[in-house]
Amino acid sequence: LQVSWSRGFLVAYAFLSMSSLLSVQRNVLLDRARWMSPIFTWTNVLVFGCLTLYVLFPSLLSTRTLNRFYVVGMILAAAYLSPWHTGTDEMFDMALILFVCCR
Repeated sequence: LQVSWSRGFLVAYAFLSMSSLLSVQRNVLLDRARWMSPIFTWTNVLVFGCLTLYVLFPSLLSTRTLNRFYVVGMILAAAYLSPWHTGTDEMFDMALILFVCCR
């Protein structure tokens, strides 16, 4: 049951990650202000790359590897909450988003 829920979550998260990257690309192409810092965008590219690997090779996720996926996800969540990614004024919002999405 945990593996099937995780599979659905990872596909949904890959879609959300792709959507935010497309939004950033659209803003760059239209010469609009960015709503993400460059380091935040590059971290999102890394997350999207990891999720794309899962989408291409779903057999990577099994009961044996579920804990590894969780550890990698928590490391990336900690990176998002680090001072060089998120400013102090946005910290509460980001922590709430990560709590809802990752826990």
